Amino acid sequence: MQTERLLIELPTELYCQLKSIPNWEQKLKNTLPDLVAVWQQAQTLQRITELQQLELACERGLIQVFKTCFAESPYCQYHSDDDVRAYFEEYRLLGVLYLAWRSEKVVGFTASLPLIHASIFNAEMVIEGHIRKFDAQFLRSHLDADPGQVQYVADLGVQQDYRSQGIGSALLQTLLTHFPSDTPWLLRVLAMLKHTQGFYQKFGFKALPTIQTVKYLHLNQTYQENQRLILAKPKNKVQ
Repeated sequence: MQTERLLIELPTELYCQLKSIPNWEQKLKNTLPDLVAVWQQAQTLQRITELQQLELACERGLIQVFKTCFAESPYCQYHSDDDVRAYFEEYRLLGVLYLAWRSEKVVGFTASLPLIHASIFNAEMVIEGHIRKFDAQFLRSHLDADPGQVQYVADLGVQQDYRSQGIGSALLQTLLTHFPSDTPWLLRVLAMLKHTQGFYQKFGFKALPTIQTVKYLHLNQTYQENQRLILAKPKNKVQ
């Protein structure tokens, strides 16, 4: 039954409420497709602001999606469940957090932090061939921005089975447009991932003359290092 198939696309609570309506099938026959389409569009991306929302997301797969994304090669990073919860609680409290949902489970995530709360700010790295701090002076000279103006894309990931469906692009675009158009942005990527750099370039990000060596906990429980690039999206100039 087509109506029944459409109903199961809705969350369980709403599904049960609709089926409790007398003569529900006849009454909803013409309007249900539109109802489902509106619900799916509204629920695809969700901003997380409340602790209860985050707890539900963790129950619906957020922690596992994050761990799986960063366990893949070439990342091969280990993160405990408690680590992941702490990351997303920081994003909820200090930044902006969006999740992508499919069939009542989390399949993707993105988050931003004010740069002043990000680990790269004031960190030492190779800048233009010299070891120096990624500080306010560098930002003013390369982005024409003060640290307090800059947002940092702290995380972005999509479950493997749901990639190449535009979810990552939708998450990033939603995050960027959450802020005024003249907001300057930074993010960090593995230097070896050329395709990832190409993805961000489509959104206006360009590599800065920086290389950061980052220590991380490998899946084999040893600490290892890799190199990251800092990409920047300058603020739009007001005409």
